[in-house]
Amino acid sequence: MRQMISLGPRIGILPDYLGDSDLGLVSLFTLPKEINKNVWLLTHSDLRKVKRIQSFMEFVRRYIKNNSSDILQKY
Repeated sequence: MRQMISLGPRIGILPDYLGDSDLGLVSLFTLPKEINKNVWLLTHSDLRKVKRIQSFMEFVRRYIKNNSSDILQKY
């Protein structure tokens, strides 16, 4: 998964054990403890400082943070 993300869309979801072992990845947020999973949004290092990528990452981070109770009810 990690390699596919780095070669393809530059963003994805990885378990902590994969993300933590790669210094080139940045964790954007953690799912609520009730879900017991972490979500990583990945982007290529060349794109990390692109404003639209930063805006998207921030939007997703805020959305999950603000809607975590709704997400928990669905799963």
